[in-house]
Amino acid sequence: ADISVVTNLNGFQELGFGKLNALSEGLKKLLFKVIMRKRNILTYEFRGNKIIRDLYDFYNEGENYKFLPPELKFTLPQPDSCIFEISKKRAVVDYISGMMDTFAVKEWETHCLK
Repeated sequence: ADISVVTNLNGFQELGFGKLNALSEGLKKLLFKVIMRKRNILTYEFRGNKIIRDLYDFYNEGENYKFLPPELKFTLPQPDSCIFEISKKRAVVDYISGMMDTFAVKEWETHCLK
């Protein structure tokens, strides 16, 4: 394997390809051009982005955080705490990021589809 510590475009170090970096970048650009920009793929991408944004907005709106699963809901500080809002947003992000696609769609249909 050609995995090395490399410097990314932002100047940060991360794991990446060392000697095969040019090949990797070329393949990435080709795949993006040939596959990812197809109309039906874009449709799924836009729909996925909408579902994620809508779920994030839903769970953060008012008292909708109460729809979070108990294991997340009960880790939140009291609503009058100065860190409640940021903690709630973090819990919502964690919850959504752990969802399988099919579950996210069902949650979106339940809570957001009107």
